[in-house]
Amino acid sequence: MNVPAPDPRLWLGGLLLWICGAAWLLFTPAPELSTSSAYNDKLGHLALFALAGGWIAWRQPRWHSAWPWLLALLGFALISELVQLQLPTRSAEWADGIADGLGLVLGFTLVRPLFRSAEHVT
Repeated sequence: MNVPAPDPRLWLGGLLLWICGAAWLLFTPAPELSTSSAYNDKLGHLALFALAGGWIAWRQPRWHSAWPWLLALLGFALISELVQLQLPTRSAEWADGIADGLGLVLGFTLVRPLFRSAEHVT
């Protein structure tokens, strides 16, 4: 199975779109969460960043070429928690940052075999 490599501009544009969407989700006012909603919040963080991890794997299916991108997105996740400390309608939690990091690794790990085993065709 030959999987075409994504156009770098399309891939980068998608990543920038994800960053804008993630920033909107992470920085807009959030409703008060009940205990059960707090678990859903962590799952939301995990899913949001799993999407980004999978997107990275589409273009960079090997760890040695993907780790700078994954590290940059982990930095974005941690900085977003620091920004949330400054926002009156948001709160920052280390658990959110951990869920973000786990999501990145999970998304990358699940999507990576789909593209690593096939040669990207240009």
